[in-house]
Amino acid sequence: MSGPQASLLNEGFNNLALVTARIEMFTAATKGGTATGFFFATADQRRLFLITNRHVVKNEGKLFFPDRLKVRLHVDRKDLKAVEIP
Repeated sequence: MSGPQASLLNEGFNNLALVTARIEMFTAATKGGTATGFFFATADQRRLFLITNRHVVKNEGKLFFPDRLKVRLHVDRKDLKAVEIP
């Protein structure tokens, strides 16, 4: 694909990368996996929630209960390799 369609697709991908967050799950020092999520703000913008799948934070089937999550955030629209880990 080339031309305007490719440009729109690339722009859409870049925008999506800015609104999704990579989540890493840990139990003690052991990394249990990675996932993604997105942020949702309430209408009054007083609360911000990280939305992800339930099994990311509690997976009874695999007996996996992470005690820590690490969230990576894109911080530069022009350089999607730049991330911040709060």
